[in-house]
Amino acid sequence: MIKDSLFRISFKCVILNEKNRVLVVKEHGRSSWDLPGGGIDHGESINDSIARELFEEVSYVGNFKYRVIKMTDPRKLATRDVWQIRIVLHLETDSLSFSAGSEADEITFIDPEELRQSDQELESIVFEYIQLVSK
Repeated sequence: MIKDSLFRISFKCVILNEKNRVLVVKEHGRSSWDLPGGGIDHGESINDSIARELFEEVSYVGNFKYRVIKMTDPRKLATRDVWQIRIVLHLETDSLSFSAGSEADEITFIDPEELRQSDQELESIVFEYIQLVSK
């Protein structure tokens, strides 16, 4: 739920499979790949926010551990008068069993190299984040 605020904190989750392919999602109405995740709701805990977003986008229910790999500079969202900060997390899940959730049209694991030359901003960002995990 979006409350009256000036900023929004969003989590984006890097989840790698055994072949170091990254889980990506195409949310409803979007043409580019992005990492699963989204904004933390007012009063929601970090773990609850991550769990909710994973369920909504990739139908994941289970335990996970995370570590922060990057926090972006604030940027103004084009869709509303709010500033957003993205916190990128490397997530380890109990299972790698995912399917498109209620807010996704498509999900898959891809080789991050496929996004290296993308002209889509979100896909370029995903590639950048994967490089951070690899270090």
